Amino acid sequence: MNEKYIYQFVKLLSSGKPDYLSDVDKQGSLPVYDFEDSHFIPYNKSKSDELKSSARIMLKDKIKHGLCNPGIVGIRVNNILDSNFPEDIKFLLGTVRFNTIFLPKIEDETYIEKCLFVFNKKKIKYRNLIPVIECSRGLKNVDSILNICEDNGIDKIAFGHCDYNLDLVRFPFIHQDNPKYWAELTPLMKKITSRGFNFIHSPFLKLDDDNLMRKILRQINDITNGNFSQVTLSMRQTCVCSEFFRNSDVDKNKIYNKPEEHLKNQTDDDKIIFAEKLIRDYHSFNSGDKGFSVYPDNHLLISPHEFISATNFLKSKDIVKSASY
Repeated sequence: MNEKYIYQFVKLLSSGKPDYLSDVDKQGSLPVYDFEDSHFIPYNKSKSDELKSSARIMLKDKIKHGLCNPGIVGIRVNNILDSNFPEDIKFLLGTVRFNTIFLPKIEDETYIEKCLFVFNKKKIKYRNLIPVIECSRGLKNVDSILNICEDNGIDKIAFGHCDYNLDLVRFPFIHQDNPKYWAELTPLMKKITSRGFNFIHSPFLKLDDDNLMRKILRQINDITNGNFSQVTLSMRQTCVCSEFFRNSDVDKNKIYNKPEEHLKNQTDDDKIIFAEKLIRDYHSFNSGDKGFSVYPDNHLLISPHEFISATNFLKSKDIVKSASY
């Protein structure tokens, strides 16, 4: 029987405040703290670095005061080529073993080799190491990535669709409610799971759309024969996912339609209007200290990656807006 896991990325609250880790754990989910995209301000690198530094300090303080047990939580560090990675390593040196460490933006086997070398040299301990494939080079080199993972006892591979869309210079992004998403991702999911690896699916940005999330989970369950796990971004999503994992065997023989495509045959004028709105909304619903913006009515997340893509698209059309970075 395939094991399924839930990885809920949790908000890092101010020092001295509990982060409701027990509530997450009760749903069978592993809480994950993020040092990467949650603190990525796409138009202000110095602010991003400041926020990431603050996150490390806050989490270290929580561990010190017994508000967080690293052994039962995960962490996503920055990419090994990022200037914040050495600071993440310094943080890990001062803590006990984390349950799980996510390694983002893995492009080929050398990224994993370098991470393993650093972790071994610094004697950084962990229970699970999870590479995240989220660019075209990563997909191209998936076989060599799986080989080195197999050689080093790594049995889970994650996929991140926001970075993947950005890497393809795509606007608007293709999310899980678009059939093209499944056409592109299905071969990767099948290859990963056919090798015996657990496939960890990218987060769903529509936090309140429970029905579509269930549809997505069923779709992945069919493609992977149940050998998958899911990243969630809220307790609500975690509860939906937990319920599905408990009852998915009931529906395993049913055939589900692919999610509908919401945006079809967009003209450049349509894309320009959408890009301008997305940029305005990203700023309107963000205080400037978070990577993701959230629509207050339906809790749809706007990723910093799609903000960058929208801005680059307008620049490619020689449209300059004060709202762009």
